Amino acid sequence: MGDIATQPNRTLPLRPLGRWAALALLASLTSGCAAPLILGAGAMTVNAAGERRGAVSYLDDNWIAMRIRTDYVRSDVVKLANVNVSVYQGKVLLTGVTASDREIDEAVKLAKAVNGVKEVRNELKVAHESYAELAQDSAIGNAVKARLLTDEQVRGMDIHVEVTKSVVYLLGMAHSVKERDQAIAITQSTPGVKEVVSYVEVDPNAEPVAGQPKPPQSDSPAASTAPSGDSGSSNKPPVVDRGSGSASSGAASSSSTPDASESGVLRRPTITEETIPAK
Repeated sequence: MGDIATQPNRTLPLRPLGRWAALALLASLTSGCAAPLILGAGAMTVNAAGERRGAVSYLDDNWIAMRIRTDYVRSDVVKLANVNVSVYQGKVLLTGVTASDREIDEAVKLAKAVNGVKEVRNELKVAHESYAELAQDSAIGNAVKARLLTDEQVRGMDIHVEVTKSVVYLLGMAHSVKERDQAIAITQSTPGVKEVVSYVEVDPNAEPVAGQPKPPQSDSPAASTAPSGDSGSSNKPPVVDRGSGSASSGAASSSSTPDASESGVLRRPTITEETIPAK
């Protein structure tokens, strides 16, 4: 006989776990909380339906992230608590602090080895983060996400937020350069943010924000527009754009000094980026 679930007065055969249920189970195990398991699959369905990348990509990305985290748990070198794993359309973003360069190298190596990974973006740093800094990062992340979700010019569900030592990393998809820059401007103006690193990619074919028309064909990802607000304010934290159009802005430069685009977004030369193609 197969596995059974025992109840007070009867036993019921368990059906094989589907991929959605398996993801929910893995999420509950890695988070250390059983409550999300009950609604995990339903929550995933709601998120998948609301995101531009679509249900299939959403599911695949979550599966990849869980596989990477599982490999980190099994590793003798990488500490899962040190590394944040975000995946969007097969592109992995690793953020957080580690104890050594060896841990960073192993984290990148394990992520690259997971089936379905297109590339690994490494933002890990060798550093120590105190409990106070962790709490501050959590507060900043919650504040940024709340503002993105309530802004009428941005689809907040499509912008994912990670924070390490007050540096905010944005990952996701925007329908236009204007929407991307608005997300960056919102993050910049959030109290406590020291720097913004954007991996938001612009796809004119993506579903626009409700009430906004599609931009003209000339609105290409590489042609940036100014973010809302005073982009020239010296009090705003710096921004590094590593999403759509960032490669062309500094590819010909050999300098390590960031370049400033017309929108006020700092673009680092490609040679300084830790973007590692997966095998």
